[in-house]
Amino acid sequence: MSLFSEFYKPTLTQSAADMLISLKNLLYLLKESLAKIIFESVLKKLTVELDKFFYFDIVLQNQFNEGGVLQ
Repeated sequence: MSLFSEFYKPTLTQSAADMLISLKNLLYLLKESLAKIIFESVLKKLTVELDKFFYFDIVLQNQFNEGGVLQ
């Protein structure tokens, strides 16, 4: 039996890609506007909150098929 990953290529939905591009652009603007130490503090807090959001609000609240798990 072949593995699912052998014929499935994980991709992002267009809405997820748009969200990540917007986040990248906003982070760039913040980096250019804030002092380095302040930007690093904001970035650290943001990554903690994003980790929590993805884990608690997406992973734990949903059921995923094999393809979703692999992504």
